Amino acid sequence: MRILVLKEYVIIFLGLFLLIPLIGYGASINLGEDRGSPGDTVTIPVTLNYIEGERPNICSIGVDIGFDPNILENPQIEIGSAGSAADKDVVSNLVSPGLLRIGILGYNKNIISAGIVAKVTFTIKADAADGNYTLTNHPSASDPDGNAISVTGAELSTYEVVAQSVVYPEISTEVGNVVDPENISTPIGNAFNEIFPDTSVTVIPDKRSGILSVNIAGTEFPVVVTSTGTTSNLPDNSTFEVMNGGLTARVVFTDGRSIEIAPMAADPEGVKEAFTNAGLTTEFKPDKGMIIVTDRSYNKYAGIFGWSAGPIGNKTIDTFTMVDGCVQILYTDGSIQSVAPAIGSLQGVVDLLEESGVQYTIDRSTGVINLANGSSCWKPDYVIRPFSDISLTIPGTEWIEYINNRDPHGLYFKDVGDVNEDGLVDIEIWSGIGKQFIWQVLCE
Repeated sequence: MRILVLKEYVIIFLGLFLLIPLIGYGASINLGEDRGSPGDTVTIPVTLNYIEGERPNICSIGVDIGFDPNILENPQIEIGSAGSAADKDVVSNLVSPGLLRIGILGYNKNIISAGIVAKVTFTIKADAADGNYTLTNHPSASDPDGNAISVTGAELSTYEVVAQSVVYPEISTEVGNVVDPENISTPIGNAFNEIFPDTSVTVIPDKRSGILSVNIAGTEFPVVVTSTGTTSNLPDNSTFEVMNGGLTARVVFTDGRSIEIAPMAADPEGVKEAFTNAGLTTEFKPDKGMIIVTDRSYNKYAGIFGWSAGPIGNKTIDTFTMVDGCVQILYTDGSIQSVAPAIGSLQGVVDLLEESGVQYTIDRSTGVINLANGSSCWKPDYVIRPFSDISLTIPGTEWIEYINNRDPHGLYFKDVGDVNEDGLVDIEIWSGIGKQFIWQVLCE
């Protein structure tokens, strides 16, 4: 595979499947292609191909992928269609910076057919430097009894860095390929003025970050548009409604168009720079107004941004602080924006709650999830811990427990008792990204 990096800022992954003599091999495992830009992600498919006339009984696959950690970071994995068809799961271990080990395996002896067995997503670092680099591919496989099967794969990879006069934003100006913030700022401003007729509302778009700065009575609400839609019931006036228990909101215009919005950091570039300077990697998830931070030990920390960023002013990062167990962003103009703890697998939890019909609210200022009008309240821990190490051919005990107990949303709610010894029973949520404590708290 050839990886072309265009400085400022385009990175192109071009898959060059080499014509390697396959004498003695019955299958090959190769890396595919994708395109991205610094700050964005690229997804590389891992593909199993069988040699014509050969069909070894491949039951599990392992691949060591070497990459330059100065260029790529935060590798994430998901099962591919061929792996899923064989009822396999994908696991990974970042053996060391620049060496990712993945395994496609299952608690079964099913044979894996040709096709995409897994996908690996990397975040491209914003400061990708000029030069040539390598991305290595070292595959392995085994049969249902654990015996090794000889496989090969294209190993050649290069980065070529070329100057390009295009600058791409940290957060896309088209979040989820929805709208350009500049084009939506006027109609959403008109809508909010209809919704709040006695209050002055202005909307200032930031085309670089994709953020709409909504000023309502002197208070700033930095938001991004996450989706658009239409309704056949045309309202007499624009309407505003809370969605997903307060996690997002929807504005419906008088012509039937609608947009869903979520809060975002008022200064996302400053947030990322601050975490980067601390040796941490960051990933924004605009569709839920989230941020996920990863440390050097590969623990993750999930947070949701508060709706309000305080009075209108110069929203440049000053520092971070912790108040009542909640991170707060302090801006140079003296205003404050909360970053409350969030469930890392938040979408799965929201989907489960919506399907169950249980009434719930999510407080973006504290992270507390209130169920059934105060029947119980829960606050996530910031930390998402990785599963214990596993081999490529034999699933580890924690992974087996997760696979055997997860629900259709990929969640496993584990009874752990009163972990923090506050007299209330806690739970632990296991998902594809790791393990996270959810503390039971008193409802206020």
